[in-house]
Amino acid sequence: NLSTPGINMTLAGTGTIGGQFVGSQNCTVTVPASNGTILVGGKLSVTANTLTLVVGAGSTVHFNSGTATNIAGTLTLQGAGTVIIEAALDGAGTVDWGVGETTTLKLRSSVGVTTFTPGTSGTVVFDGTGDQTVPAKTYGNLTLAGGGTKSLAAGTTTVNTACTVSSKVALKDSIK
Repeated sequence: NLSTPGINMTLAGTGTIGGQFVGSQNCTVTVPASNGTILVGGKLSVTANTLTLVVGAGSTVHFNSGTATNIAGTLTLQGAGTVIIEAALDGAGTVDWGVGETTTLKLRSSVGVTTFTPGTSGTVVFDGTGDQTVPAKTYGNLTLAGGGTKSLAAGTTTVNTACTVSSKVALKDSIK
C-alpha cells in the first residue's frame, strides 16, 4: 500500500505498487517527466481532502485493479502525462483537472463519481473493451476507442479541440 497522509512525494523510476494507493489528506504526488510507468495493483482511494496527481510528459500512472475506485475527496490531475484507470471511477467526491493541464485520462470502465470535470485542455479516452457511457461534459479532447458501444449521456457533450472515434467502436448517439 502507498498512503499519503498529508505529505508531498515524488515517485521516480518505473515500478509497481502492489497494494492500494490511498490519499487521506491534502497532498501532491509527482511522477517526473519521461519517468516510464508506475503500475498500481490495488484500488485508488481518495478518502478526504485533495490528492493532486502530477504526471509529467512521457510518464504513466496505471491503476490496474479490478476494484472500483473510491473518490470521497477530490482527485486533481495535473501535468502532461497519462493516467489509466481500469476499474469504475466511483465515489461521492470530485475528479478534475488543473487549469490549462494537458493530462490524458484513459478510462476502461464506467464513470460514477459524483463530480467529473474534465479539463478544457486535456484528453479523456474511453477505451474499455465493452460498452461505456460518456458523461455529458465539456472536454478538451475526447477519444472513443477500445471496443463495444459508446453512448453519450443525456445532456450536452462539448469537445473544444478534437473528437476521435476509433473504427472498432460503435457510437450509439450522434455527434453534432
